[in-house]
Amino acid sequence: MSALTADSLADDFSALWRDDPIMKSLFEGTISWGDILCTPEEDERCRLNRERRQVEEDAQRALAAEEDAVLLAERAAREATRGFSAPRHCVTFSEKLVTPRQERVVPAFTPGIRTLMAKNLPRDINVQELRSIFEKYGAIRDIYIPKNMDQSSPYFDTIKGFAKIQFLKSDDSATAYTNEWSRVTIRTKNIVLEFAKEDR
Repeated sequence: MSALTADSLADDFSALWRDDPIMKSLFEGTISWGDILCTPEEDERCRLNRERRQVEEDAQRALAAEEDAVLLAERAAREATRGFSAPRHCVTFSEKLVTPRQERVVPAFTPGIRTLMAKNLPRDINVQELRSIFEKYGAIRDIYIPKNMDQSSPYFDTIKGFAKIQFLKSDDSATAYTNEWSRVTIRTKNIVLEFAKEDR
């Protein structure tokens, strides 16, 4: 077959697809070969086939949307529980992705010590600020905020970043520690609380 003949056949074939409405509909996917073969007597069957295909497509779209919703819910649950260890029981979507938050566990300490150490303090903290936070738990004997006295340091004459809060009673220091551990924030800084090794 010559190139001229092949080109002319290709042009005729393209014209057929362009000009014939049935071939154009087949190419666009609006009808199928089964629809073309239907006779006027089989129009009802062809209509039912089209409706069945439409229902199947709608069902597939609905299923895809449901799967997307499940994935989004699982992602939201992961974001909500970030920072907490995963529970032993795997929560399913049917359980509405409710993951119980872990209880705050305060580290154990040796009772009898009256002095708390507050670390990671802002360098412009003062005694009154610390007193206003801790005196609600009991009478405070002393608050000691050491300063950096090294003249070669860029932090000369500022506090070293920690303070000692000494209560009159050890029960008050224990209550303050239990209630304020991991909860004290001063000017966006999370304050670390721990007991001093000894009272002095």
